[in-house]
Amino acid sequence: MKFQEIATRVKSGEITLDSCGHLISKKIKEDFIKNFEDLVESANGSNDEKWIVREGETMEERNLEMREFYQRMLDREIKENKSLVSSEKENCFGCGEKLQWIFNANKLTLREFYNKEIQNPNRKSKGDFDAHSLDYRCPYEHPKPFVGEIKVSSRLIFANFFRQIEDSPEDKRYTEFWSLNNLVGRENITKHKCKKNVAYGQMSNMSIGIYVNENKDSIIVGPDCNPAEYKKYDSDEEYEAACDKSVFEGYQLVDTICLDVWRWEATDLDTIGEKNYNTLVEDQRSSGLVEINAKHGIWKFEHFFDSLDEYSENYCYAKLTLC
Repeated sequence: MKFQEIATRVKSGEITLDSCGHLISKKIKEDFIKNFEDLVESANGSNDEKWIVREGETMEERNLEMREFYQRMLDREIKENKSLVSSEKENCFGCGEKLQWIFNANKLTLREFYNKEIQNPNRKSKGDFDAHSLDYRCPYEHPKPFVGEIKVSSRLIFANFFRQIEDSPEDKRYTEFWSLNNLVGRENITKHKCKKNVAYGQMSNMSIGIYVNENKDSIIVGPDCNPAEYKKYDSDEEYEAACDKSVFEGYQLVDTICLDVWRWEATDLDTIGEKNYNTLVEDQRSSGLVEINAKHGIWKFEHFFDSLDEYSENYCYAKLTLC
């Protein structure tokens, strides 16, 4: 089937788009149709007279050449279980893969990816396009909390970030599976930070509050103020009563941190050392630093922020618990 017919059927709804659970734009169908319509318009001459003419060529010849170029793209024959071979790749904000649509009868499935581990017989180096199975689902389709453990042997310190502790090994830095933009990258960073005895959670452009229970064996990373302050009430009395309630029952707000680097991190003083601590105090003067005389031992942390629904009223972004 020609690409133009496939795209026309996507537009009419005869062919559906199955993202296979990949976390991509919510406007994927609208974007697909828009790219197709732009291609049709270009094939019909919407860009005529806008091209750079090469030596010995007229504008009319250039216009015709470019119209034919776009028409060839529309006329591409796409076989069953083959990629659309589009220049438009979809980036999954879960697994981090860049993917292409594959034609499967009455639907397009987002399954083709570049596999660095397989051998292309026509190349000396590894790497070639590959496809997940038809029943494949992205492992991050339903995001789960990121978890880990740290050992606390001295004062527990919460900060926006610890500059001296890198996010990844040197050979993994800036690679797609260690990117902050992808859940797989955040999970890899979480595991790497744990090896350095640092708890970590990626957030947004916001501030947070650190809440501690009376026994100091449980800590919650939550909002910097009571969310009740932003809701509407019928009277001042009702507003004040709502704001007087604890955000988390049994927990007290210790202090807040401004997340200039869109994350929180926690470790103990022994891990960062006195010299780095003094630098940290100066470095975080405007962002805030929270120190807690927490009980010593192994602390488990769970970071929920990436698994919360966009409109969730669960304000527990992360929780640390003494094991």
